[in-house]
Amino acid sequence: MLADIATSVTTSRLLCYHALDAIDRDAPDKVHLSAMAKRYSIAACTRAISLAMEVHGAMGISVELGLEELYRDVRMLPIPDGTNQIMTLIEGRAMTGISAIR
Repeated sequence: MLADIATSVTTSRLLCYHALDAIDRDAPDKVHLSAMAKRYSIAACTRAISLAMEVHGAMGISVELGLEELYRDVRMLPIPDGTNQIMTLIEGRAMTGISAIR
């Protein structure tokens, strides 16, 4: 489980760096990559926190350990900038040039 957590964190970080590089270069696919990075990273973070809770057993849901707060925080991340479904629409529109909303 620890290896899965480390993999999730590393892949999320690399995808975010890739999206940030595209933004810095003003690349045409920057919108697509940033939506992809956000959508993937939130899912990977949710998985990693869930696995960490499982590793710690009953202590994983305790207030003292702090994982329950992280879980609440990660559930809140999609709200300000758009849900995963909105991020998927943004990615699809950027990839195909066709709006999902007509």
